[in-house]
Amino acid sequence: MLRSPVAWIPSRHGGQLAAPTVEYVEGRPGAIYRRPEGTPVVAPVNGTIESFGEQGDAGLVIALRSSSGNVVVLSHLMRTLTTLTVGQSVTQGQVLALVGHSGKSAANRLRMEIQDVDGKYVDPLIGRTRQAAAPSDIAEGLQGDALK
Repeated sequence: MLRSPVAWIPSRHGGQLAAPTVEYVEGRPGAIYRRPEGTPVVAPVNGTIESFGEQGDAGLVIALRSSSGNVVVLSHLMRTLTTLTVGQSVTQGQVLALVGHSGKSAANRLRMEIQDVDGKYVDPLIGRTRQAAAPSDIAEGLQGDALK
């Protein structure tokens, strides 16, 4: 799988434009890529189109089923660049759509969610589910009075 479905763009201040962040919506983690409207979005995996179209708050969405069985969902798109049909094969790196702010999004961005073959949502930036064990170098969170 490609690390990013959008290109890294140099910012005016040097470096890269806004590294992706993780946002949780109804318990589902998604990587948020802030990019200018019209930035090309590519298929991050080889697979098939599972669904596409307007989906409420997520706006224009493309769902891809990878050859390994994972589902990658790309949302808040401005528009697709090709005619898409359910079951159509796509190739990793193939340009599919443009970044937008469709649905319930006030800013231009792309949200990418990944669901594994067991139906569990995977954190797209670290490649594991929330229920999986944390890496050994991460301590437990603050509890009780320590939160104050």
